[in-house]
Amino acid sequence: MDGTEFGGAPATFTCDRYALAFFTADAGEVARRLPSPRLHPLRWFDGRAAMFVSALDVTIRIGELPPIRAAEMNVAAMVTYGRSQPLPVIPLIGVVKPPLVGGPVNNRDHPGQVYLAAFGTNRVDAEINRLLFGA
Repeated sequence: MDGTEFGGAPATFTCDRYALAFFTADAGEVARRLPSPRLHPLRWFDGRAAMFVSALDVTIRIGELPPIRAAEMNVAAMVTYGRSQPLPVIPLIGVVKPPLVGGPVNNRDHPGQVYLAAFGTNRVDAEINRLLFGA
């Protein structure tokens, strides 16, 4: 996100501490919260949706403004895109991107992430998350 302009000046983000946790959740509940019916929760072997929560302590610098310190927590679902949901864990092949897998397979089965919630400790951080992630 470094270099993204906010208020006419480029921003830099320095992460002082970071934690990330992966977990699974009910795939139907996660699917209901996704912004498009073409997005499908990436499912683990047991059919549950793959999720993660990240927490970070960040310092944001925008142009000549004083540094802004914030803590934030983000909740995201791992997703795939397409008309139908792929088999559980098959999209993990897309992470490796072997040379023989590409085109439509890679477009459909390569996982991405959708932020379902973002929490920040101040208004600047919350506004930046809203602009970047729509959360």
